[in-house]
Amino acid sequence: MKSDHGVEPATDHYACVVDLLGRAGSVVEAYQLVNTMPSELDKAGAWSSLLGACRIHQNVEIGEIAANQLLELEPSVASHYVLLSNIYSSSGLWDKAMDVRRRMKEMGVKKEPAVKYVVQGKFILAGHTVELLIVGWDTKRKTSTAHDFSTKPIAQGLLTNQNKLKSQTCLHQPKPGKC
Repeated sequence: MKSDHGVEPATDHYACVVDLLGRAGSVVEAYQLVNTMPSELDKAGAWSSLLGACRIHQNVEIGEIAANQLLELEPSVASHYVLLSNIYSSSGLWDKAMDVRRRMKEMGVKKEPAVKYVVQGKFILAGHTVELLIVGWDTKRKTSTAHDFSTKPIAQGLLTNQNKLKSQTCLHQPKPGKC
């Protein structure tokens, strides 16, 4: 990247490549890439991508390494504990899975539910009344995702009172120029 385009790879570049390698099943290669990252970069995103890949491909050994790195960097992030526990339980390592959950409880780390509600109805979006299905609730960002009735996400934003969805991000434009 640097030699071809003159761009120094940043943290997000590494995390994306680790994610792609991991999804493709090249977990060892993804692990090697994380280990070659410059020390001044924040490796949390890359370790997190690697841990997710280990969950998908049930790689306990590298999963433990990635989780230990993440728990050192971000000890209060519930998803790290949950992924490691899931790696253990899917591999039949029930005692280790319970130990991770116990440690999570001792640390006071709680998993937030992914979906809080589903609402269907007419909403005002970008000044137009549309029928939408509001699905989920991101507890950290306080955002919802709006779907049209074909279940394609069309907007993400803040659900406010009076059935208004204040659009922040257009994910799919039903009509050109609308969102």
